[in-house]
Amino acid sequence: MDNTSSSHGYIHKKDDYLKRLRRIEGQARGLQRMVEEEQYCIDILTQVSAMTKALQ
Repeated sequence: MDNTSSSHGYIHKKDDYLKRLRRIEGQARGLQRMVEEEQYCIDILTQVSAMTKALQ
């Protein structure tokens, strides 16, 4: 079986996936900062919701 022309399914959208992962990483870092700075709970929950949707 020759695998030279086949590739993993994710490779075609690699750039899109990397952008999405970077956005999620930024959201996680922002969320961490908000918790460290003891921001309002509702603001933190809003960011948690946004991050959860980005992961879906």
